[in-house]
Amino acid sequence: MLADTNSKIINEIFGSDVCNVVAKPMGNSSLLGKFKSLIGWLDGLDPTVAQNCINKISDNKSDIVYIEGSNYGRLVKLAKKKVPSCKIVVFFHNVESRFFWGAFKKKPSLHALGVLLANFLAERLAVIHSDAIICLTDRDSKLLYRIYGRSGDYIVPISVFNDPRCDTKLSGKVPALGQDFGIFVGGAFYANVEAVRWLAKYVAEDLSCQIYILGRGFEDYLDEFSDCKNIAVIGEVDSLNEWYRRAKFSIAPIFDGSGMKTKVAESLMFGRPILATSEAFVGYDDVHGKAGLVCNHAQEFVKSIRDIINGSVTFDEEFLKSLYKKNYSYEAAREKMRFIFSEVASENLLS
Repeated sequence: MLADTNSKIINEIFGSDVCNVVAKPMGNSSLLGKFKSLIGWLDGLDPTVAQNCINKISDNKSDIVYIEGSNYGRLVKLAKKKVPSCKIVVFFHNVESRFFWGAFKKKPSLHALGVLLANFLAERLAVIHSDAIICLTDRDSKLLYRIYGRSGDYIVPISVFNDPRCDTKLSGKVPALGQDFGIFVGGAFYANVEAVRWLAKYVAEDLSCQIYILGRGFEDYLDEFSDCKNIAVIGEVDSLNEWYRRAKFSIAPIFDGSGMKTKVAESLMFGRPILATSEAFVGYDDVHGKAGLVCNHAQEFVKSIRDIINGSVTFDEEFLKSLYKKNYSYEAAREKMRFIFSEVASENLLS
């Protein structure tokens, strides 16, 4: 989602002046594929894709190249070698080595170790050979320095594109208007799965409303949470819009991760308060304490949910939407990216 938004922004503002290089992610579970990932061929990048990208850079004759994702470090290195005069800007969605370290710690295996090593090596190449690094948060920038000896050059918070064309999509599973419920939104990767398990174990029993779990992959956890009081797993849905509009709140008991949590910006976009841990609010410095309630312990979540349901704590929907528009909208990101690439272009002219 963020990659699509960034790509749209780059193409809209700069057109052919900035070469926007995209490698489409795809899995390769073969033994050979796993070996190739250790030398930088991962997430859809292979020698053919890389050569096509290099050809695009050469044909485009742009002074600036934009690459989405630190996992494409092999491509960054090749682009710098083949077209040394170009300035390469890389957007880091996470500190990938930190993200996959967390996954490895949670579920150690040779596969998880290999994924961690492959992403560390690829990300290291991106750090070494890029001319400008964009990070989502100051924490990620500092973590890059700790791991690789170089911090980010720019901070651009996450942005969420509000596409009105999605408004007509409605899942039949959305509760009727007037029902009090909350939602947890996110794909079934390790930090989100652990968050839902924690929610089910320590919070859900004491609630007077239902929490719906929405996100790709969670349908695989239907059996695990089938007997959990006040937890209803839905999984992937066509559109989240009506879920957000009808929910009283969203919830994010996230205790591990990197980058920024999209669910916070999404919640603001729909004017819904979010009850979240300090970890989930990382990167949301401009709205911390305004977007919802910070909860780091089970009883804090229970009390906050009760307060919102009974109306003793309220949030102004239009104010929350204004926070989104000012800080995390497509328009806000576009202005930040315009400034960054203008500065990189100026440096290129002076060099």
